[in-house]
Amino acid sequence: MSATAAILQELEQEAQTTRRVLERVPNDRLGWKPHPKSMSLGQLALHVATVPGIVATIAAQPEVQAHDRERAPVPPVARGERVEVGRERHLALLRNHRRRAGEHAQPAPGHWLERGPQKRLMVFSGRSHLDLASNIAEKLGVELGGIDLGTFANDETYCRYDESIRGADVFLVQTGCAPVDKNLMELLVMIQGAKLASAKRITAVVPLYPYARQDRKAKPREPVTARLVADMLQLAGADRVLTMDLHAGQIQGFFTIPVDHMTALPLFARHFRDLGLVGSDIVSVAPDEGRAKMAVRFAEMIEAEFAIMHKTRPSRDEVEVTEITGRVKGKRAIVGDDVIMTGGTLIANVEALREQGVEGVWVYATHGVFCDKALEKFHGAPIDGIVVTDTVPINPLEMPPNMTVLPVAQLLAETIMNVFADDSVSAIFGGENQLF
Repeated sequence: MSATAAILQELEQEAQTTRRVLERVPNDRLGWKPHPKSMSLGQLALHVATVPGIVATIAAQPEVQAHDRERAPVPPVARGERVEVGRERHLALLRNHRRRAGEHAQPAPGHWLERGPQKRLMVFSGRSHLDLASNIAEKLGVELGGIDLGTFANDETYCRYDESIRGADVFLVQTGCAPVDKNLMELLVMIQGAKLASAKRITAVVPLYPYARQDRKAKPREPVTARLVADMLQLAGADRVLTMDLHAGQIQGFFTIPVDHMTALPLFARHFRDLGLVGSDIVSVAPDEGRAKMAVRFAEMIEAEFAIMHKTRPSRDEVEVTEITGRVKGKRAIVGDDVIMTGGTLIANVEALREQGVEGVWVYATHGVFCDKALEKFHGAPIDGIVVTDTVPINPLEMPPNMTVLPVAQLLAETIMNVFADDSVSAIFGGENQLF
């Protein structure tokens, strides 16, 4: 007979004895009417352990005492001591039953491995802005992951991760600067490569969202390319997107996955406060109606006044300022936008403000794209200062002397860490990261 069969036989004998005893116990002693024949072994043991009066009654029965003597002979004792022996016997039965039940409920040692949840944060960079990705990794206290990116002779993109990313929380840093199409395709290839390599979660860190300005149909038969980019990122396998200062808040609605939106507005506010540009003699100017809410919030940060410019676009890259709403004469103006492309719009805004009698003009933008030779336009322009961030690489040799580049690596690193730790992202900005 096996050890398991012997244990079961012993337990069944104990159960039969308990059932016979319970049938003879008066109901007034128990307070309830048992049904011992329908009780399982576990139910019998539970009742015996939880009702002291039952234990004492059972242990005092001659049949129980005879059974105890047969199973484990003991020297003659007084009646009270014999009751204690019977109670200890049934309590031991209960403990033995529970222990055996636990052993059968779990696999035997060696057949399973218990392992708590483990998370790994890994950061990889595309070829669009390696300096930014390196700074983010440094702030996080990790090294950039190894990834082999190349271009075939036919101009196709190649990608391979140099190390295992199975089960890792992967963050892929790729900004939407020129060449936009190649960088976007490279990001898609990186995402799918991580997906096929069994990464647990893939977050696309895209400081400058590509095609963000094509967020609506301004004319018939135009595509909504910003929506197409969202679909491509999700189809490639991205689980989350992390971006900064979108051109329009509606782009977040193009996604069915979480979008963590960050803003550089606190960085700009701190910078201008350090320059002493605060108070009622400062006016925060919105370049168009779409940036009005952002300009109002920025005015509150630096305790300034607010104005808005109305403009028309004869063509895609040309602008004409038609009117300025708000008091700007005799004040120092700060014009803010999400991106500087050719610089034509910004310079037109500055010239219009100068005509209205402002004493000085500063400009800021989160993304300093500066297409073609746009930076040359700002050399000698009537601007007191230009402030941008490093979401897009800028050649320092082409920068005008009055330009300042604010780093965003710390802000991105904090956001990445909060995403990794499943903490709040909006808490970093005090809940003020949806300024549309």
